[in-house]
Amino acid sequence: MSLTYSELYAQRFAVYTRRTDGKEILAAKISDIVRSRGRQSLLDIGAGNGLLSSALKSSFSRVSVVERKEELSSELSSMGFYAVFVQSAETLDFAAIDFDTVLLSYVVNGIDDSALKNIFDFMRNKLSEPPLVLLCTESSQSPWSSFAAEVCKLIDIPRAGGVDKDVLKVRGAGAIPVLLQDVQTHIFAPSVMELAETLSCFFLRHAGLYDTNINVIAEKLERYVVQEKGKIVLPVQEEIYEVEL
Repeated sequence: MSLTYSELYAQRFAVYTRRTDGKEILAAKISDIVRSRGRQSLLDIGAGNGLLSSALKSSFSRVSVVERKEELSSELSSMGFYAVFVQSAETLDFAAIDFDTVLLSYVVNGIDDSALKNIFDFMRNKLSEPPLVLLCTESSQSPWSSFAAEVCKLIDIPRAGGVDKDVLKVRGAGAIPVLLQDVQTHIFAPSVMELAETLSCFFLRHAGLYDTNINVIAEKLERYVVQEKGKIVLPVQEEIYEVEL
């Protein structure tokens, strides 16, 4: 029986999460930053499957998460988080949540421009002390970024996200992103073909594309990967910004 698009995406993304060290490395870098600032409570906007939130749990006395997919919000609650389900960022009641740090990890692209401005305005004007706002995004210098742009162009789908778009969007919402750290992470698999299948979830998400494109992805991937300790590795350069409100 063939899988539906949603089932195939979930299956591929689950494999991807097992084949990247990105969340653990990002969590360690973020933890160093918040410890140096004496921060205690985190609000993770767009927490997804909760992997990064979970990796950050030990660094905060309280972690609250926001997610607009109801099924993910329920899963996050079962993981012990104070989870808030919202249909859009504009409906989020910040006053009901205790936080002094806000994490925007690969989520800015999915927030409406006006909603992002309202979020920043609330934090700037309605809180007794503005929170530390951290933005995580991919670097334009990352091999992953170049590879993804090439595949998107080849199969004629829009390239979403990336540091240039995220930074521009944050500035458009009236805030100033300041680079704090470059972070090197990795995506890996036993072979180029398996890595291509793993990464296909990102292109499935945008275009509903199925296995016929795995060979195309693998062909483009060849020029960006390296071999390390018997694995095929795609380096990913990520960046952590402080968003000055």
